[in-house]
Amino acid sequence: MTTEPGAQPQPFEAPQTASDAEQQQTQPGATPAALRVQILSTEHWSLLATRSQTWNESFARAQMFVSALSASVIALALVAQSTGFESGFIAFALVLLPVVLFLGLTTYWRRRWACSPLARGTSRSPPTPGGRTAGGERSIPLSVPTPD
Repeated sequence: MTTEPGAQPQPFEAPQTASDAEQQQTQPGATPAALRVQILSTEHWSLLATRSQTWNESFARAQMFVSALSASVIALALVAQSTGFESGFIAFALVLLPVVLFLGLTTYWRRRWACSPLARGTSRSPPTPGGRTAGGERSIPLSVPTPD
């Protein structure tokens, strides 16, 4: 391809096909197919990243609980060995075990929440009434199916 010296390069514009031109004429304000794909792929990767982050946080919390539980069992064994299961051991156990119980309950609650449907679709858009936009065009079903 040759150009004239000093000529400005023109930006590339994709040629319109007949179906694109007809669609824009029949449905003013219609969303182009490329934009729909971009929106859907952005939504998809956003949901994947959110789910991955939720699971990583949940497993890290469970790992911290198991570490705290095993450390408290070892601490109780050491205190029991040194005090001979006397009143010092009971006082230490009454301080340590409620903390471990709290950690266990919060870990259980968080794991339960991470497995809920709410956590699986954190960025779902609400469906439009009738599945149509204000212009009458079918809305883009991002994550929620719309009834026909």
